Amino acid sequence: MVAPPIARPEARVLTAVVTGAVLVAAVVLRFVTRSDLWLDEALSANIAALPLDEIPDALRHDGFPPLFYWLLHLWTSVFGDGDVAARSLSGVVSVATLPVAWFAGRRLGGPRAAWAATLVLASSPFAVRYATEARMYALLSLLALLGYLAGARALEGPSGGRLVAVAAVTAALVLGIAVGTATSSAFQPRYTAVVLPLVAVLAGVGLARIPDARLAAGALVVVVVLGLVGGVREARLERTQGGEVAGAIEAEAAAGDVVAYCPDQLGPATSRHLAPDVRQEPFPLRGDPRFVDWVDYEDRNEDADPEAFAADVLREADEAGGRIWYVWAYGYRTYGASCESLVELLRSSGRVGTTVVARRTHVDEDAELIRYDP
Repeated sequence: MVAPPIARPEARVLTAVVTGAVLVAAVVLRFVTRSDLWLDEALSANIAALPLDEIPDALRHDGFPPLFYWLLHLWTSVFGDGDVAARSLSGVVSVATLPVAWFAGRRLGGPRAAWAATLVLASSPFAVRYATEARMYALLSLLALLGYLAGARALEGPSGGRLVAVAAVTAALVLGIAVGTATSSAFQPRYTAVVLPLVAVLAGVGLARIPDARLAAGALVVVVVLGLVGGVREARLERTQGGEVAGAIEAEAAAGDVVAYCPDQLGPATSRHLAPDVRQEPFPLRGDPRFVDWVDYEDRNEDADPEAFAADVLREADEAGGRIWYVWAYGYRTYGASCESLVELLRSSGRVGTTVVARRTHVDEDAELIRYDP
């Protein structure tokens, strides 16, 4: 391989400035998003708000290992449980992953590869998305890179300290599987498949090994620019209408009103913004709207009875003299036409239906809000 030419002082300064600017922009993007918490994030925040000893049992119905939820519980107990606070744990973890990526890149290809790997991961829109979600993916990315570094060092020269490091990282990754198995959690192996940081490091090493230094730099610039553009898009993306729907309900809701959800997956993101005394009924279980029970989810939804649910909701609202606020969306797997059927069942009751919030289909978790007046 041809050695790269020695850079002039001016070029080195420019490179340092541009690298610093990219890293600053990447760090900022890890803490900026305009969206409210969507379903998965709201579930994370709601489960983490439970007492520590109740979290593993709650995860029987959610399907994830408990480590992240324990950490989020401790984090939000200090910094609060607002959207920014709940997401900031992932942001901090994601920023902490960048120097680890630098060391991984240096081990594989030297300083040039180290910086390339760091910039690729820093600008990755996937990494930005993980960093701005109150989910465990940023933590898994960090553990994956730490595991690589610990394993590589142990293989080079086994020692007590290095083997302990390997054991610690391995234990952190395996603990969730072990606890999930012991508590009969709805765990799925695909949740451990976060290989993004390893792929980013390998991509950086590959770019650094392009013989022509100018071509390598140009390719890296293209990757970084495209990545940052994607990261800005992620920051601007609206992930849910839950906050918008809840705001419309809160503005007009009165005692005796009932909020119904179909599917129940719209409950966590919406109920997060509603007062706890608002009566809420998710279809089909009519349980706590803050959570979704994923165990036997398909079978339960296929066996659900929209007519019985509508009759119960109508009876509750009629007895209290209240209105029905129906939060719904179509196209969810396992629900068939149940949610559409509820629209017709509530309308056929003689109540007057008014669309208060229309679906905005460009939003990831869109929803329509219909108010049914007596």
